[in-house]
Amino acid sequence: MKFKNWLEQKELSLIAIKEQFFLFESQQEEFTLNNSDPNEIYEIFKNSYNQSTGQSWDYNTFLSRAYDWVFFGVKPTVKNDEKAGFVAVRFQRSGIIKLTGVAGNKRAILRGIDLLSSKNMPVWGGVSSDIADMAKRKGFIVVPKEVAQKIGPFIPNFATDGEGDVVANITGGIGVVKKVLIVNQNYLNWLQKNNPILFNQINNSGNELLNTTNA
Repeated sequence: MKFKNWLEQKELSLIAIKEQFFLFESQQEEFTLNNSDPNEIYEIFKNSYNQSTGQSWDYNTFLSRAYDWVFFGVKPTVKNDEKAGFVAVRFQRSGIIKLTGVAGNKRAILRGIDLLSSKNMPVWGGVSSDIADMAKRKGFIVVPKEVAQKIGPFIPNFATDGEGDVVANITGGIGVVKKVLIVNQNYLNWLQKNNPILFNQINNSGNELLNTTNA
């Protein structure tokens, strides 16, 4: 009898785990501020950036910047949703995708990177070192400092300091912050087609960026 009860409890536990898994899977999606709760998305964004950099945009600044962002990951469904997280991007006129924000649950962020990668489009972004490590696990390329110095002048509001680190001037009262530049292979393909001179400069510099995901 005890064994039967134990077995039933195990089966119930397994069902609960499966239900939780499928619930998480069903929440994975692509969304915008228009079809989600902007207040909850802002709270996730604010909390992550306060933890990472000690500062964040206020709500109105966030809305003015993020109105055309697309979010990939797990949309918040309840207040203070601990399962929610995302990778936010902006589709640029040049045909490439710029990473504009990463926040929330790490598992949801990783799934967001997968969803973004499934678009099979050129992606670039300046991110924190911990996010760069997560993106690297998903096939993104962490751009070496010497290459970032070559690419940096072609990216608005980006530059490199005397140590070769990428610095970004974040508007909205944030100021200058250090970033790690990441790209995907589709971005390199785009760069080769649209700026062959720069591409060849990088290719001839002897580094392994163009043929590896530095995994």
